[in-house]
Amino acid sequence: SMVGDPTIRLLPAITNERATILQVTPPRALQWIWAPRRAAEDEAVELEPLTPELLRAGSGQFRKHTSQAAEGFHVRHWGLLSDLALAVLCTLLAVWESFGLLPDALRFFVVVLLPKEVGWRPIALFSAFYRLRVKVRRPMAVPWELNHSSAFFSAGGGCGAELAAWRAAGRAAFAVLEGKLTASALFDLVRFYERVVLRRLAERGVRLGFHARILRACIVMYLQARHVTRRRFALLGQCARRGMIAGCGFAAMLVKVYTLEAFERYVHRWPQVALDAHFDDCTLDAEGGEAELLEVVPQAVKA
Repeated sequence: SMVGDPTIRLLPAITNERATILQVTPPRALQWIWAPRRAAEDEAVELEPLTPELLRAGSGQFRKHTSQAAEGFHVRHWGLLSDLALAVLCTLLAVWESFGLLPDALRFFVVVLLPKEVGWRPIALFSAFYRLRVKVRRPMAVPWELNHSSAFFSAGGGCGAELAAWRAAGRAAFAVLEGKLTASALFDLVRFYERVVLRRLAERGVRLGFHARILRACIVMYLQARHVTRRRFALLGQCARRGMIAGCGFAAMLVKVYTLEAFERYVHRWPQVALDAHFDDCTLDAEGGEAELLEVVPQAVKA
């Protein structure tokens, strides 16, 4: 309940009756977004109440030269608003996180196709409303990430793509000193972000104890209309039920939510192989005699 919530002390209180009206029943096809155990969610750590001061501080953390938001509003401009205006924004964010409801004007984001060596790289450009929410809420999810850190994840705070390369080089060097052979296999999970099934993401997040309200708010945004742009051309918004969006501040963390169980099963099944995962790039390393490598590596790759 938002009754008495200090984040909306500058606004008329939302009564229980009005809050019940806001808690609408989602379409049958999207019931799974709300399906994660509500009782478990109520028992989870509550989100820190939003205040105008917290939003203003979060706005100031963005760099001056960061890109404008999808609606053309710069994220740092939130800090120029009055306390009353930011209190209204706190209420909108509280409604979104509690009930999964977004204002019609914010039910979209832009996907920019950036050229790369082969093909195009899709990067999402979200609204300033969403980007500010990610900035102030991400610190609450960091404890989960720290509690679920695994040796096979080479992505995270302070970790770059070169970490996996240095790990592989170090293992190979020690193997050579011990008179062993080494073998490596490199994988690029093609269109990994685009193939994430959001329903499975929700289910795995519940099993792993990820904050239900933070996860649901992200999924609700991912389900909104995507306007794909390339150079000066743009398509009409299309909604999808798959796809985690590169460009979201929670994307790296949600990759771990989505892949953690599968990687743990793999490592348990193949203890002879060292796995390094950097988002959608994976490396398998093994060491031993020639006959052992010829037997283990092909099987581990097929698995």
